Amino acid sequence: MAEYLPVIYENVQVAGNNETYLEPIMQIDQRYSGNGNIEGRILNAMSGYPINGLNLKLRNGMNNQSGSIIKTGSTNENGYYYFNSVPAGNYTVESLSAGYTTTYFSVISIGGQTTSGQDASITPELGSDEVRIILTWGEYPYDLDSHLTGPGLDGSRFHIYFYDQIYSYSGTTYAELDLDDTSSWGPETCTIYHQENGLYRYSVHDYSNRETGYNKSLSNSGAQVRIYKGSELLQAFYVPENTEGTLWTVFEMFNNTIVPKNIMSYETYPLSITKLISHETDAHLMKNLPQKQKP
Repeated sequence: MAEYLPVIYENVQVAGNNETYLEPIMQIDQRYSGNGNIEGRILNAMSGYPINGLNLKLRNGMNNQSGSIIKTGSTNENGYYYFNSVPAGNYTVESLSAGYTTTYFSVISIGGQTTSGQDASITPELGSDEVRIILTWGEYPYDLDSHLTGPGLDGSRFHIYFYDQIYSYSGTTYAELDLDDTSSWGPETCTIYHQENGLYRYSVHDYSNRETGYNKSLSNSGAQVRIYKGSELLQAFYVPENTEGTLWTVFEMFNNTIVPKNIMSYETYPLSITKLISHETDAHLMKNLPQKQKP
């Protein structure tokens, strides 16, 4: 039986009567102990462009937001960062810069290797009442889509996604898909600029495999969803592992209360899902979506 290097997961907070979802832990076989290198790229979650000159701090353990700093670094003009000669293990990078929300993300070091592709997205600062949802994932599937539904001011429900990216009323934008990514990794970002009373629901749709039957591509994508309000990370979600489905209903929000859903289903068969109540998904809204135009 393989033996693994120990992992410390910091700052775990469990709320009463709620499920707590933690980031999956990538354990490292002891055969890969020793020093390795960490490499990745950091993008602006609103534009998808790389960010130059971010200040980075590396700490030991997962979700470690304070304490001893192992190394410091910064991003170059193409958004890349690099930490060399780091003992094998799990670490947390803190990214901070004026005009952006301070962000923490997990990385690993594997002895004798450069572990690249450890990318992250950070958001420009938000207004105190604005809510931003950021989706990232791995190389496959190529195209995951954000779907945000919520209360319309005319009594209907709005639905923003790649084909209808802005919900506005009387000249004011209330919610918007700020960035649509069609070629792996993300970020894909949407923002609620003015939150109204009523139920909001956020889902991730596997557009690449939307017509398939039994499929675990979305579950195996490494998808993560982070919710920010103002300068605060409210909650993070990680796609359920080893679960079939092409639609991940991630969470609902009502009056700033986030309710985790983490439901996997298929949008290929939406006819049995017809009502907008809290225990159901938004799959029916995705019936007969138009074809996406590739750039």
